[in-house]
Formats: sequence, C-alpha cells, structure tokens
Amino acid sequence: MAHRLQYADTIIYLDYSTLISLYRTLKRQILYQNRIRDDITEGCKERLDREFLLWIWNFRKNRRPGILELLAKHPNKQFIHLTKPRALKKWLFELALSHSNSMG
Repeated sequence: MAHRLQYADTIIYLDYSTLISLYRTLKRQILYQNRIRDDITEGCKERLDREFLLWIWNFRKNRRPGILELLAKHPNKQFIHLTKPRALKKWLFELALSHSNSMG
C-alpha cells in the first residue's frame, strides 16, 4: 500500500464497521458458495474460515491504526474517508453528477 500511495493523487478509504464487514462477508459466502466470482482472481473460490473471520473481527484494532497513520503521511493527497455505505453512494452520485455537468 505504501508504494501505491506514492503514485496516487486521490485516496478513497472505505472505513466500514466490523459488523458491516462481517455481514457482507457472510452474505457473499451464501451467494457464491463454491462458485467463482467475477471480481476476484481466476481460480479463487469464495471461502470462509475462522482465520478470515478473526482477521475481519480484529481489523479495526490491529490494522486500521497503521493504515490511518500511513495515510496521514500523505497530506498532499486528496483523502476521501467514507464510513458508511450510504456515504459512498452519495459520493458516487455527486461524482457522476459533477462529471456529467462538466461534459456539457
């Protein structure tokens, strides 16, 4: 991630709650059980195990602080910090609207 940040001009951080992350993980597991999703690497199957659930459960405590610290080291980048899916939908709508207005 640190390498990619050097080349990015905009950072969009989807900082959703643990419950949202767990819910979406379980939902994907049910919808795609033993099937290949179009949005993941070829040959990877949707799977769920204890290790991955614990990684999600502990992400905000173990990984999030380091990510925020790393992002703070790039104050010259545009930083969009979204904490709810509704905020993402709103931001995408506004982005599409501004894009269509700028095109005439």
